[in-house]
Amino acid sequence: MDIEGAHAVVTGGSRGLGRAIALSLADRGATVSITYKSDKEAAAEVGDLVVARGGKCNIIQLDLLSESSIENFARRVAELQEPDILVNNGGELRRPGSWDKLLGSDLDATIAANVTGHIRVMQKIVPSMERRGGVVVNITSAYGLAGSAGVTAYAAAKAGLVSVTSGLARELGSKNIRVNAVAPGNFDTAMTRGASPEFKERVLSMIPLGRFGRPEEIGHAVVFLAEADYVTGHVLVVDGGQLLHM
Repeated sequence: MDIEGAHAVVTGGSRGLGRAIALSLADRGATVSITYKSDKEAAAEVGDLVVARGGKCNIIQLDLLSESSIENFARRVAELQEPDILVNNGGELRRPGSWDKLLGSDLDATIAANVTGHIRVMQKIVPSMERRGGVVVNITSAYGLAGSAGVTAYAAAKAGLVSVTSGLARELGSKNIRVNAVAPGNFDTAMTRGASPEFKERVLSMIPLGRFGRPEEIGHAVVFLAEADYVTGHVLVVDGGQLLHM
């Protein structure tokens, strides 16, 4: 796919990896529509950066836990421009800790935000790609491939998104819609910077490249999958080699 002139929708595009993904796609000439859950100011900052680089950015509120919010989001996307690229990046990590102490409401929200919500978004957005073809990139996690103590529900949800990616790649290939995933490891984001020194030291000891990833490196991975016309059903792990030790 030629990204220049395409309409790329990035959920959770107001911060962290989603922000980097939106900027990478905008740098390649895409019009980007980003979503935010509650921090409209952060989303506006991303929009300003896109415009400053000569691009176009639309900002849409989206709560993946709310069906009405998903409906409103899809309606707004339809009003703007037929989407060519959908990046399912939004999600939540609720109360990491021992699996047996995870509250039922947190468990339900984790699955809903990281699997169910993305499926609902795709149900609303993907049919509009069928006329011209398109690309879906799901942002899962290296933890969804290997699991990890302390984030059992989150890892399970991300594993579910891997399965969704594989299944939809089979279903949508005949319609010229490619479905892939990116599985990030640990990146230099606010979440990682706020972690304990002990956690950072332990994780870094598992990464052969010896550093946390830079958010723009996930943006580059998404751009690659958007442009790789003969790649579908693939999970691209971007983790500095950490999965080798998980």
